[in-house]
Amino acid sequence: MNQSSGDFMFEPSFATWRRAIGLSIDEAARALGLSRGTVCHLLRGYDVDGRPVVPRQDTRMLMQAIADGITLRPYPLAPAEEAVIREARARRIRAGQRRDEAA
Repeated sequence: MNQSSGDFMFEPSFATWRRAIGLSIDEAARALGLSRGTVCHLLRGYDVDGRPVVPRQDTRMLMQAIADGITLRPYPLAPAEEAVIREARARRIRAGQRRDEAA
């Protein structure tokens, strides 16, 4: 099924949610921990190959929490876990994959 030809007869719930909340694509991506590309697929309701895309259950739960005005914060990590994340980020920066962050 080619979604871009108009076969999709409903607006994806993600697009309705984003419009109601008033978030930009980038703001929605940050709030939900998704890439900008994933948010774009969710807005269209299909991916680049024309396959249907719907939000996963954990994403839908975050969408509902945001819609309800609940402020969420990440569960704290152990120091060793934080070190793993910092090192992975530093490797991506050194490899030129993360231009938006300083070393």
